[in-house]
Amino acid sequence: MGLRDVITVTLPMSIKLRPANDNPDVAAVAFGPTVLCGNYGSSSLSGSPALDTSSITRTSTSSLAFTATSGGSTVNLAPFYDAYNYNYAVYWATTGASTGTSSSATFRLQNAASGLVLGVQNMSTADGGLALQWADNGTADHEWALIVDG
Repeated sequence: MGLRDVITVTLPMSIKLRPANDNPDVAAVAFGPTVLCGNYGSSSLSGSPALDTSSITRTSTSSLAFTATSGGSTVNLAPFYDAYNYNYAVYWATTGASTGTSSSATFRLQNAASGLVLGVQNMSTADGGLALQWADNGTADHEWALIVDG
């Protein structure tokens, strides 16, 4: 490969459940790297609400807007980083739900010829981040997870 060659890696985003470290029956909902939270307005929450994970539906193609069913009612889901001026839930009771991952293990993708690993320029988590080969220094952008397709 020459200095001007381009490698394109497409990392499609999808809904995944990320179990809490201390309780596998409680999980956060993520769309790609973005954690979503439920908008409960002025309603008070006393614990982690139950979430029907099969009901999560994206409602916009231009923004990160979703709906889901929790406790028999519809709740709007949006990025946690946008949560303000309302009560929200980040962790949900999800007993028996699939996390969408084959395991919680991460892997490094190493080039057999060069020994370099796949990483992301500036350790970016943004859509369109440039993937490059680097010496393995153990940073988080060198860790990749296998996910179930579908």
